[in-house]
Amino acid sequence: MKDEKGDLATDVCTIVAGWRKYFSHLLILHRVNDVGQRDIHTSEPKVPELSAFRVEIAVGNLKRHKS
Repeated sequence: MKDEKGDLATDVCTIVAGWRKYFSHLLILHRVNDVGQRDIHTSEPKVPELSAFRVEIAVGNLKRHKS
């Protein structure tokens, strides 16, 4: 990603800040206000975290206990 000066940005914080500024600018242009994390919906279902016990059972069910 290039910054406003045209220099290549390689730092993660700089890249994230650049994208944040870019999308904030787009939202202001289209007059979208108050977009928060709670307002964002995805099509991906939330998957519960696996416990160590469930992983052991799954590996035990594999052929020759290969993981």
